[in-house]
Parts: sequence; structure tokens; C-alpha cells
Amino acid sequence: NTSSSDATIKGFSKPGGNMVGITGHLCGRIKAKFGDEFGRWCGFSLLGKYGREILVMTAYNVCQTTAAGDDTLHQQQQSQYLREYNDNNITSDKETFINPKKQFLKDLRKILDAATKRQSDIILTGDFNEVIGDSNNDLTMLMSSFGLIDVHSDKHGFDHQIATHKRGSKRIDYI
Repeated sequence: NTSSSDATIKGFSKPGGNMVGITGHLCGRIKAKFGDEFGRWCGFSLLGKYGREILVMTAYNVCQTTAAGDDTLHQQQQSQYLREYNDNNITSDKETFINPKKQFLKDLRKILDAATKRQSDIILTGDFNEVIGDSNNDLTMLMSSFGLIDVHSDKHGFDHQIATHKRGSKRIDYI
């Protein structure tokens, strides 16, 4: 399953997007597939043990806090948000609404809240471009509010973190 923004780009390649796959006997357990029109996430709803739903999703949150070029995923999402803001006469704060990092967290919260209300098990993977656990940042608080745990830290402890970005020294990718 995949997702990509529907923004038009000028060049050959298009930054951003997600892909997640299910193979083997789990293919027969797929109840639903979902993707995101902004290219932020995609996933599956699986039939689990005793009929319980398992939400499996992968996500990508833009790394930039401001627009950094015409074809970056940040710019693609920001232009889509602006179009939606103007087309639907939205009255919320425009600067917050068109901020891809803030909208990512707001919309992800809606998905996780709906899954929690259905009593679904949640497996969330992603390139979040933010450090979870260093502070009470918005992403850390979101994960905590849904009782999500970082599998790597749970298994190996917080003292054994690995950098997941070639130019960085911190983990920004999680399961």
C-alpha cells in the first residue's frame, strides 16, 4: 500500500511518500487499506486474534519547519493545506493549519484516537524527523497519550540509541 501527495511537481522525481507491505498468510487478514492524500502515511487494518483489529501504519513527517524549495514534501503539503484552507472557508488559525509538522500531529492523533476507540492494537512505524523522549515535545506527548512504546528502547534501553540520519547523531525513526 502506498501514499503520496497529489501535488504537481516540475521534475522527474517526487520527494516524499510512503509504502508498507504485508506478505504471506497475513494477506488474507487485510480488512482495509488506507493512504493519505498528503503523502504522510499509509497502512492496513488487519483481522487479529479473536477478531481484534490490528492497525499497521507507516508515516513520514517532514523534517523542515519552513518551506525549503518548490518541490520538497514540506512545500507540497503546505500548498495542499493552503488550497484546502481557501476552498473550504476554514476559520481556524491559518498559520497553524498550513504548518505541515503541526497538521501531521493533529491528523495522526485523529487516526490513533479512532483506532483506540475501536480497541485496535496499533503498530506505528515511521520517519518522524523528531526525537521521541528527549523532552515533552508534541510527538513524545502524542505517543505517551496513546500508550505507544518505542520497541527499540523497550528492548535495549534508552542508553543504546542509534543515529538514524546520515547527518545526525539522534534517532528520528521509530517502531
